[in-house]
Amino acid sequence: MPKLADIDAYELNKVIVAMTSKMWCPVEKREDDKFEWDPENPSVICAPVQLIAVYRNSWGQAVIRQQEDMNAGDDGDQHVIVDRRDIPALVERLKQIYEG
Repeated sequence: MPKLADIDAYELNKVIVAMTSKMWCPVEKREDDKFEWDPENPSVICAPVQLIAVYRNSWGQAVIRQQEDMNAGDDGDQHVIVDRRDIPALVERLKQIYEG
């Protein structure tokens, strides 16, 4: 697996989109209608995620944007804006999390 530092921004965005895309996740079929979708249920193997986009705004800041969760009744997409000078620290922390 490549190191996060070896991936350019375009490729990183593709990886993030691929990792966070809604995907089919096999879940054991149950006969009852009272299925528990909590993290403690061993049948639930994939956490729900919304799509994430990363781009530069007109002020040169990085924008991390997450698609709204239609099921939760969110009020639109969520945005995190990171100033250019803080991007290296953010990337370093993400690398630490990624590498465990």
